[in-house]
Amino acid sequence: MTKIVVAILITGIIGIAIASAWASVLTHSESDTVLATFFPWPIACTVRGCITSQDWAMQRSYDIAFASKTGKSFPTEESTLTTLMRRHLITHARLQSQVSAQDAVRYRTAILHTTDISSIAPLGMSSFTQYDTTIILPFLQQEAFMKQENIADTNALYKKLAQARPIALLLFKYHWNIDRGEVE
Repeated sequence: MTKIVVAILITGIIGIAIASAWASVLTHSESDTVLATFFPWPIACTVRGCITSQDWAMQRSYDIAFASKTGKSFPTEESTLTTLMRRHLITHARLQSQVSAQDAVRYRTAILHTTDISSIAPLGMSSFTQYDTTIILPFLQQEAFMKQENIADTNALYKKLAQARPIALLLFKYHWNIDRGEVE
């Protein structure tokens, strides 16, 4: 065989292996499979970017750590996906007055009085930067958008955002409900 034919065969085999691995991730209903955490497979996408399987697994670990710390019941995979997709929507919403990382730091220190890293470690956070960008910043963006749009209820907010920006949820076992802005 010529080198070109061999290269095409190898490329085809690699392509099939990658497609099979991605299909395996998309058909599972759980975020913590080895394959899902190994590579950042796209699981939901908008024109502004994608949410990956690693994002899902990381958010799931935060949700479980928070539930353990607060004594609440463990969240479902659907609620974790809803959190991720809503965060993606609010992060990419068009705000008239932008919320910055410095605003998140000020909120965390002045309002929450969280200045000791040991207070966020049980939540699975390894740094204040991670905590600020994962928790505080989306919250402040949500509040700013609600004020901007004169929306009093978070469910109404995410319904509006879900209807304004299409999301392709690629996971076969879940459905993105645009009328409620949540995963079912």
